[in-house]
Amino acid sequence: HNARAILTDLATHGNSVFDRFKAKQEGTLWYYRSLSVIFSERLKGTGAEVAARELASTVTDMERLALA
Repeated sequence: HNARAILTDLATHGNSVFDRFKAKQEGTLWYYRSLSVIFSERLKGTGAEVAARELASTVTDMERLALA
């Protein structure tokens, strides 16, 4: 949910969304990408795998918008 909310705010307000975070843009994107990688690796073959794929997709969209 948090990643999707950031994505929505990023699309609406632009990169200023990262001013809310102590880690700013680079650290926030790193954090969510790291979570995505860990979840994707550890949740394979489980019902939660769908959530891991959704997070990965959301993070990819966050990166695309933030780095455009």
